Amino acid sequence: MRLKLFKNKEQRKKFLMSIFVLMMFGSVFAFLFGYPFMSAMNNPEETVTEQDMLKKFSNQGIFEGELSTREKNFLIQKGITIGTYYYTGSSDSFELEQLVQRLGRQLVIEKVKGNETKIEFISNRDSVMVKNMSDENVLNALCEVLYQPPPECAP
Repeated sequence: MRLKLFKNKEQRKKFLMSIFVLMMFGSVFAFLFGYPFMSAMNNPEETVTEQDMLKKFSNQGIFEGELSTREKNFLIQKGITIGTYYYTGSSDSFELEQLVQRLGRQLVIEKVKGNETKIEFISNRDSVMVKNMSDENVLNALCEVLYQPPPECAP
């Protein structure tokens, strides 16, 4: 014996339509409110606030390894020049700490192991690559990219 859930086709149609509408609203609701939570879990970098980055870069000027794209964009927007120091052997062959201290925190250096020794400076003003890293070449490059170049840059 077959059990009848609906008395006629009209009731069955209304029931199925209401189930369909509930599913549509439910999926939209789940997407709108669930997506921000899921994306934050998948990308923990986005949970770092501007205050956290300000604190990080005010306490330290030289970083081992590459900075994230978000950190680089943040620094450039704040008028800070980023120097990417590529080294092959020991990273101590270049006087990075003195350079960062001398320029009053308008320079942040990231040290990256690479195939050749060079340094690349990037700011809103310009981008310069220095392969022959003499003091004069590094200073000339900094004069091109820094917002407030040191007095040695004056003509």
